[in-house]
Amino acid sequence: MIPLRVGTATDGGRIVRVNEDSAVAGREFFAVADGMGGHAAGDIASAIAVAHLAQLAERPRLQPDDVRVELVLCNQKILAAADG
Repeated sequence: MIPLRVGTATDGGRIVRVNEDSAVAGREFFAVADGMGGHAAGDIASAIAVAHLAQLAERPRLQPDDVRVELVLCNQKILAAADG
């Protein structure tokens, strides 16, 4: 069996000056968080999302509920960061 190689790359495009996107690629888990250029702190929100989701990449038997729970926690952290 040939091993699968993974990587990440994002592109801010031609209009946005700063690429606010973040990405993570793990053995069984891949995620891209769009920083939504032009919105306040899109880069921070995408970084928080990927940091949380990156923890899932190391789980040996990832389940759909694991992702749901992490997304809820991630959203709470993003909202808290926006408030304060």
